[in-house]
Amino acid sequence: MEEHWLTRMSTVQPWLIGLMMQVALSLLRILLFIGRPRTFVLGNIPNSVIYRNVEQYPNANHVPGILILKIDAPIYFANAIYLRERWIDEEEDGIKATWETSLQYVIMDMTAVGNIDTSGISMLEEVKKIADRNELQVVFLSMLFVKMNFHET
Repeated sequence: MEEHWLTRMSTVQPWLIGLMMQVALSLLRILLFIGRPRTFVLGNIPNSVIYRNVEQYPNANHVPGILILKIDAPIYFANAIYLRERWIDEEEDGIKATWETSLQYVIMDMTAVGNIDTSGISMLEEVKKIADRNELQVVFLSMLFVKMNFHET
Protein backbone atom coordinates (compact mmCIF):
# COMPACT_ATOMS: atom_id res chain seq x y z
CA MET A 1 0.00 0.00 0.00
CA GLU A 2 1.33 3.43 -0.97
CA GLU A 3 1.92 6.12 1.67
CA HIS A 4 -0.15 9.26 1.54
CA TRP A 5 1.81 12.44 0.77
CA LEU A 6 0.81 13.94 4.13
CA THR A 7 2.43 11.01 5.93
CA ARG A 8 5.65 11.57 4.01
CA MET A 9 5.46 15.30 4.67
CA SER A 10 5.20 14.79 8.45
CA THR A 11 8.73 13.38 8.53
CA VAL A 12 10.11 16.48 6.80
CA GLN A 13 7.91 19.00 8.57
CA PRO A 14 9.97 19.78 11.73
CA TRP A 15 13.09 20.98 9.92
CA LEU A 16 11.05 22.59 7.14
CA ILE A 17 9.06 24.63 9.67
CA GLY A 18 12.30 25.68 11.37
CA LEU A 19 13.80 26.72 8.05
CA MET A 20 10.69 28.68 7.05
CA MET A 21 10.63 30.45 10.43
CA GLN A 22 14.29 31.38 10.09
CA VAL A 23 13.74 32.82 6.62
CA ALA A 24 10.65 34.74 7.80
CA LEU A 25 12.52 36.19 10.79
CA SER A 26 15.44 37.19 8.59
CA LEU A 27 13.12 38.98 6.17
CA LEU A 28 11.37 40.73 9.05
CA ARG A 29 14.71 41.88 10.44
CA ILE A 30 15.74 43.25 7.04
CA LEU A 31 12.44 45.11 6.65
CA LEU A 32 12.78 46.63 10.13
CA PHE A 33 16.37 47.67 9.42
CA ILE A 34 15.36 49.33 6.16
CA GLY A 35 12.16 50.90 7.52
CA ARG A 36 13.64 52.11 10.81
CA PRO A 37 17.36 52.64 10.32
CA ARG A 38 19.53 53.49 13.27
CA THR A 39 20.47 57.13 13.65
CA PHE A 40 22.99 58.52 16.09
CA VAL A 41 24.23 61.78 17.53
CA LEU A 42 28.03 61.70 17.46
CA GLY A 43 30.41 63.27 19.94
CA ASN A 44 34.17 63.64 20.15
CA ILE A 45 36.16 61.24 22.30
CA PRO A 46 38.42 63.45 24.50
CA ASN A 47 42.01 63.92 23.35
CA SER A 48 41.37 62.30 19.97
CA VAL A 49 39.91 62.93 16.52
CA ILE A 50 37.45 60.04 16.94
CA TYR A 51 33.68 60.60 16.97
CA ARG A 52 31.30 58.03 18.45
CA ASN A 53 27.66 57.60 19.41
CA VAL A 54 27.07 59.70 22.54
CA GLU A 55 24.62 57.12 23.90
CA GLN A 56 27.17 54.31 23.74
CA TYR A 57 30.13 56.44 24.77
CA PRO A 58 29.12 58.66 27.69
CA ASN A 59 32.54 60.32 27.70
CA ALA A 60 32.02 61.52 24.08
CA ASN A 61 31.60 65.29 24.12
CA HIS A 62 29.32 67.39 21.98
CA VAL A 63 31.31 69.84 19.89
CA PRO A 64 30.21 73.39 20.77
CA GLY A 65 28.05 74.89 18.04
CA ILE A 66 27.97 71.66 15.99
CA LEU A 67 25.47 68.80 15.91
CA ILE A 68 26.72 65.64 14.17
CA LEU A 69 24.06 63.15 13.03
CA LYS A 70 24.79 59.74 11.49
CA ILE A 71 22.53 57.35 9.59
CA ASP A 72 23.42 53.70 9.31
CA ALA A 73 21.39 52.56 6.28
CA PRO A 74 20.40 53.41 2.71
CA ILE A 75 17.72 56.09 2.35
CA TYR A 76 14.68 54.79 0.45
CA PHE A 77 11.00 55.67 0.16
CA ALA A 78 10.37 53.12 2.93
CA ASN A 79 12.41 55.02 5.52
CA ALA A 80 12.45 58.62 4.25
CA ILE A 81 9.39 59.61 6.29
CA TYR A 82 10.81 57.99 9.42
CA LEU A 83 14.13 59.78 8.95
CA ARG A 84 12.37 63.06 8.28
CA GLU A 85 10.43 62.73 11.52
CA ARG A 86 13.52 61.57 13.39
CA TRP A 87 15.92 64.19 12.07
CA ILE A 88 13.67 67.14 11.53
CA ASP A 89 11.10 66.88 14.29
CA GLU A 90 12.94 65.16 17.15
CA GLU A 91 16.40 66.58 16.57
CA GLU A 92 15.07 70.08 15.92
CA ASP A 93 13.23 69.96 19.25
CA GLY A 94 16.38 68.65 20.88
CA ILE A 95 18.41 71.42 19.28
CA LYS A 96 16.09 74.07 20.62
CA ALA A 97 16.07 72.54 24.11
CA THR A 98 19.76 71.69 24.42
CA TRP A 99 21.75 73.97 22.17
CA GLU A 100 19.59 77.07 22.37
CA THR A 101 21.11 79.66 20.03
CA SER A 102 24.74 78.48 20.01
CA LEU A 103 24.21 75.87 17.30
CA GLN A 104 25.63 76.93 13.96
CA TYR A 105 26.27 73.71 12.01
CA VAL A 106 24.52 70.40 11.51
CA ILE A 107 26.78 67.74 10.02
CA MET A 108 25.03 64.70 8.57
CA ASP A 109 27.45 61.78 8.36
CA MET A 110 26.29 59.73 5.37
CA THR A 111 29.28 57.37 5.16
CA ALA A 112 27.10 54.28 5.74
CA VAL A 113 24.47 55.35 3.18
CA GLY A 114 25.11 53.23 0.11
CA ASN A 115 22.00 54.21 -1.87
CA ILE A 116 19.43 56.94 -1.94
CA ASP A 117 16.28 57.32 -4.04
CA THR A 118 14.23 60.38 -5.01
CA SER A 119 12.16 60.23 -1.81
CA GLY A 120 15.37 60.38 0.17
CA ILE A 121 16.65 63.31 -1.88
CA SER A 122 13.36 65.16 -1.28
CA MET A 123 13.70 64.52 2.44
CA LEU A 124 17.26 65.88 2.46
CA GLU A 125 16.12 68.96 0.55
CA GLU A 126 13.46 69.51 3.22
CA VAL A 127 16.11 69.14 5.95
CA LYS A 128 18.18 71.79 4.17
CA LYS A 129 15.21 74.20 3.90
CA ILE A 130 14.38 73.84 7.58
CA ALA A 131 18.03 74.38 8.51
CA ASP A 132 18.12 77.52 6.36
CA ARG A 133 14.98 78.77 8.08
CA ASN A 134 16.69 78.24 11.46
CA GLU A 135 19.88 79.92 10.15
CA LEU A 136 21.92 76.72 10.40
CA GLN A 137 24.57 75.49 7.99
CA VAL A 138 24.07 71.87 6.92
CA VAL A 139 27.01 69.76 5.82
CA PHE A 140 26.42 66.37 4.19
CA LEU A 141 29.49 64.23 4.82
CA SER A 142 30.59 61.51 2.36
CA MET A 143 27.75 61.72 -0.13
CA LEU A 144 29.63 60.11 -2.99
CA PHE A 145 26.57 58.78 -4.75
CA VAL A 146 24.59 61.89 -5.61
CA LYS A 147 25.14 65.51 -6.53
CA MET A 148 22.45 67.69 -5.04
CA ASN A 149 21.81 71.27 -6.02
CA PHE A 150 20.25 73.18 -3.15
CA HIS A 151 20.61 76.60 -4.74
CA GLU A 152 17.36 78.18 -5.77
CA THR A 153 17.22 79.81 -9.18
